[in-house]
Amino acid sequence: MDFIEKISDEELTYVCTIITGKTIKLFFQRNSKEFNKIRPGYRPNGISDGEAIKLIVRFKSKPFIRSFINEYIKRWLDETDAYKAKLIREGLEPAAAFLLTLPETQFRGNLKLYFKVSGESYSEEHIQLAVSAVRLIQTNREVAASNVEEPSGDEAYIILQEQFATARKIWEDSESKYVQKIEMLTMKAEETEKALDVARKDLTSIKDEVAVLEAELAELRKLEKSSVSRGEMVRDEAYQYTSLCKVVPGYDGRPRLVRLSDIENGVILGHYLPDAPEHNKLYTKYTPAEEGFIGIWDWTVTPNISNPEKDFIESAYNDKYTPIEVIILRDCTTLDEVINQMKDGIIGKIATGKVIYAYWNDNGTYEGLFCTSKDLDLLENNTKLKANVFSLPMFVFTEADIFPVNETYIHRIINIGMPRKIVRIKDPLEIVKNILMQRVTWTASKQRGLVKNEYQQFRSFLRELPTNELYSEISEACDCSMKESEEYVKMFIRRADSYLDVTDLESEIISSIIQNHSEFAEICKAAIADEWKQENATQIVQANAELELVQGKVTDQKEVLGQITKEYTEKKVELEDSLSAIEQQKQLAVDVEMKVAERIEQARKNVADFITDMAFYQPLAVGTVAISQTNVSSDIFTEGKILPTEEIEPDNTWLEQQNTIMYELAEAGVSERFAAGLAAYIYAAYVNNIPLLLAGPGAREIADAFSAALFGRLAGTLRLDDDCPIPAIEQSLSCEDQVITIENAFCHLWNRYLPRILSDKSRFYIAVSLYAEDLLIEPNGILNYMVPLLTEFFVDKIPGRNFVGGYMSKDFTHYTPMKIKPWHDKLLKAIKAGPFAKRLLQQVLTDMHEIEQVDNADYDCIFALIPYAYACEKTSILKEELLGHPQKEIIVSSDVISLINTYFGELDESI
Repeated sequence: MDFIEKISDEELTYVCTIITGKTIKLFFQRNSKEFNKIRPGYRPNGISDGEAIKLIVRFKSKPFIRSFINEYIKRWLDETDAYKAKLIREGLEPAAAFLLTLPETQFRGNLKLYFKVSGESYSEEHIQLAVSAVRLIQTNREVAASNVEEPSGDEAYIILQEQFATARKIWEDSESKYVQKIEMLTMKAEETEKALDVARKDLTSIKDEVAVLEAELAELRKLEKSSVSRGEMVRDEAYQYTSLCKVVPGYDGRPRLVRLSDIENGVILGHYLPDAPEHNKLYTKYTPAEEGFIGIWDWTVTPNISNPEKDFIESAYNDKYTPIEVIILRDCTTLDEVINQMKDGIIGKIATGKVIYAYWNDNGTYEGLFCTSKDLDLLENNTKLKANVFSLPMFVFTEADIFPVNETYIHRIINIGMPRKIVRIKDPLEIVKNILMQRVTWTASKQRGLVKNEYQQFRSFLRELPTNELYSEISEACDCSMKESEEYVKMFIRRADSYLDVTDLESEIISSIIQNHSEFAEICKAAIADEWKQENATQIVQANAELELVQGKVTDQKEVLGQITKEYTEKKVELEDSLSAIEQQKQLAVDVEMKVAERIEQARKNVADFITDMAFYQPLAVGTVAISQTNVSSDIFTEGKILPTEEIEPDNTWLEQQNTIMYELAEAGVSERFAAGLAAYIYAAYVNNIPLLLAGPGAREIADAFSAALFGRLAGTLRLDDDCPIPAIEQSLSCEDQVITIENAFCHLWNRYLPRILSDKSRFYIAVSLYAEDLLIEPNGILNYMVPLLTEFFVDKIPGRNFVGGYMSKDFTHYTPMKIKPWHDKLLKAIKAGPFAKRLLQQVLTDMHEIEQVDNADYDCIFALIPYAYACEKTSILKEELLGHPQKEIIVSSDVISLINTYFGELDESI
């Protein structure tokens, strides 16, 4: 979650103050590249704490700063929730636990900030009540700490009590108002719900109306596509008049025009215009068709210079507009009859390029189907509708809308506009069939000699044929939706299937004869066999040749099989020899295992010597080393490298030191989730001078990180081996390193070396091992003197080792170890922890919890319980106690349960 967006700059400054400027500068050091972008030319250590905080506030939108602040606030919220959950487990009510938790959090100095980032919604009154309650709790604690017997006499305390009472009164009043407001809102909600029901019904009604209107609009759009219109009819400016004319032969063999009617504003008038010349015949140089054709011509009259008594007429055919001929079918009374006549053919020719075939209906109007010459097959004296015409527009008009020309009728309106509806000429399935057949390149017909399997192939072809393009074509042809066109195709295929699946009568009769007459069946078989041999003679010869080839291959394969069988026999003998050798190796392994067991038993006996030496061995006094340090072999001891001092800043308190340790551990590869807890755990061991035993990846880096954080230098390294001289070891203990890692701690003579080393309480010792399995070999008695840690549970990345370091200032405030608490007493007893080892673990856990101020059961499990149980080979008992026991002493997270199951095997939680 991005908390930066929720808080003000003032609140962000408070957050940075809690984090501390020193920690922020350390963060800038670890992100030096990003720091140089916001503060070029400066080093993080060269700015003050206040400047560091101001930089955070100023550049809070930078991703690396946002993630830094968000991580801290998220951690504080988690700590708050964990503390509150702990109080609830101890028996407190949630409200009381909440109030007692707030004074313990990092938000105690700005409680309103907590309510802003917590993600929960609170009223202002509730927040004020909580603030007053927390102040009262804090004052009570301060009074109790100062041993004042009568806190009620303290004026500040009385004021806080009054403030709390006032806040509580305000909260109670606001709660009452909220109840009233909720009741009022509930009533309004009910009224609103009723109004909403009415609105839903109205909306449903409106949607129905809209659906009807949309359907009508869709229908109108379809009709618009078939509209017969070319816009407003405009005459060419070069001509004066426009007339409906008919082509007739002239006396000189050239065509002439009979002027039938003048046209004005796209309407055939049925007469001549009053101001137009009375010429009933016009001359033309071009006619688009032969004699009898009726069309539209533009014409003009100019004086004839050679013969003033006759006008000169100039005309031009207007191909933009075509008159519509009306053919009335007197013997038809329905549109279906008109359609059938059009399909069968109508005697006569059409006079124009457009025609309406109409009939007179009972309503006193004409209904007709409009088509153009493209829709018709024009024969010598017959006009027939083309087979690929699937639908036609239908128009309705009256007697007054037609202009008779002898036995021909012309619609008076040139652009008759939108049709009344679209009439389907053919059945949809017939349309589908026609379109499919147009796409098929061969005729699928039973009478053409196709056999049954070819029928099936054709049927499969039909099933695969439909595509969006096909559906679109059928939709346009049938004047229907795409969905309807798909249904038509499916219906057509079903019909085709039923046809193709029917067994014909002839086939059934022949089959019956053959089954009832065996002699006839033999004759048929022989005839068919001879015919088949003749037809497939070439294939038979080829098959025989292939058979001979296969037989030759079989012979070859038999020889190969014999060779393989021979090799198999030889390999079998070799296998038996190998099994015998394996048995010998197994016996050798048993012997080795017995010897290892004897060595372990001997080591267990040596532990008594080790304990005795530890009890009576005296610490080395400072200055008692007589040998020069320069004489110590570098193979035995290496001093820790001192880190560059210009980057190191001092820590003033152990709390600041914790942040430094946490950052250095993260640089050593420790997971961010466990870095804070591990810093507290190792520091708790350090202040109690309890040596650690780190086993697993990154162990050496973790020791260096801890040394760098406290002393500004890496840890010294002491390497043990079987012939390591005691004086050399004693001499190394006079070095300046305060943290020393012990490598190869469990060499053969470890019980000779470790008592002398661990008796030195002036330094902090950390034994390191690369492998956790080493803990299983050594005797458990060593756990009385060293606390184990398994690093593979919290190291999740390759160490960077770019340690910055830290050191304790002159006025450094040290942490004081707490009185030991019996942490996980039952669990430690269950895994057979000895009294002294248990005391060491409980001391470290006590101070870890005090340092971290969070009761995180995951830390206890990962840092203390699992490593000890593993070293003692008691992990099965620990798993049972953690996961299987009905009354669990400790409750860990699902992530830790997953880790336990991963490393030590699954355990059913329902046990």
